Amino acid sequence: MLPTIILIVFMFLFPPSLAASPPSSPINLTSSPYYDDKQFPLSKLGRCSDVLVGKDRKVLGDLKNFPKVGLAYFVHGPQTDCGSCWRLSYKNDSIDVLALDNAGDGFVLSEEALKMLTGTTTGRFSAMIQQVPTGSSLSRWFLPERSG
Repeated sequence: MLPTIILIVFMFLFPPSLAASPPSSPINLTSSPYYDDKQFPLSKLGRCSDVLVGKDRKVLGDLKNFPKVGLAYFVHGPQTDCGSCWRLSYKNDSIDVLALDNAGDGFVLSEEALKMLTGTTTGRFSAMIQQVPTGSSLSRWFLPERSG
């Protein structure tokens, strides 16, 4: 009886994601210049803006991982991978990218992130994807480090 109760409590506290699960096979990558703009308002990220906007976070440049940001097809709302971190691997390189909202197809990165990974800012590429655990606090990815 006790193991069943523990399982029920665990499932309540950590429900499975309702989003379409990301692929274990390659994912298509493209880029958009919108996500290179440090002043791009987080409030314009429709499905995830409630999760991302905070006291110290108003624009993309406020995110610690900027410009390694993008949109992913499997992000569907605040409870489904908004602000999750993903390792994208292309050939012998990889970068960790924050998924900030929904993309119709694949993963749409900032041009700078695409360049870090592929060496170019435009084009369509196939990359492997793996979720990176963020720990119990997403602030390690969202908030800029404070000096002093």
